[in-house]
Amino acid sequence: MKIQTRYRAAYESLGPCGAEMFLHAELKQQVRCLLDTAVQNGGFVSELGPCPFNTNEDSDKSDLINKLNQILQMLAPYDEHFADATGKVLDPSWCAPKVMALVDVLLANYHESFQSIVFVEQRHVATSLAELINRLPSATGRLRCAVLLGHGATDNSTASIKGMPTRVQGDVVQMFRKREVNVREYTNDWTPRPSCSSSCSVSHIRRRGRAGFSRENFPLPSVITF
Repeated sequence: MKIQTRYRAAYESLGPCGAEMFLHAELKQQVRCLLDTAVQNGGFVSELGPCPFNTNEDSDKSDLINKLNQILQMLAPYDEHFADATGKVLDPSWCAPKVMALVDVLLANYHESFQSIVFVEQRHVATSLAELINRLPSATGRLRCAVLLGHGATDNSTASIKGMPTRVQGDVVQMFRKREVNVREYTNDWTPRPSCSSSCSVSHIRRRGRAGFSRENFPLPSVITF
């Protein structure tokens, strides 16, 4: 299943907290899509598998809707740890070593006018990574992270992480320009050209132009793969 593949990618890159953060959001999105389709159309297939009921029958459809609502109720108690966890401090031991290494690199380069970009391969990893950084005690008060995704649609319309609308992209860019955030994460489907202090990327030479550095003052970034 694609969800399992993405979960493993998040676990390897971010550790257990980041992986569970992704899984919580993904399951809620998938169940809501199933629920919406059951109410509106009847039969359907999602990443969670084909519908186990004949939704053309009112009794079966009602049973399905009740079961899906029960799943959402089961997930609700975890919202405070993932979906509504803004401002809650995160135990660093729940993060992968590379997350802590990235934070160490960013903090080592931190100064009053510090700004940085981080390139991340996958959208769901980028989104969870930004949340992790914002909740780590060592980054509090210094690193303010936001994620900027491209427009491109995923190969799955029900995925929890989709392309970012132009308006939202513009909001993130303005936040960076106003220094309301000082760390921006990008995925491969977005090509930024900001001015910033540092860049972390697996392939820093190819992405020099994206980071907005000239050949003369381009700082060699740490190579941390996400």
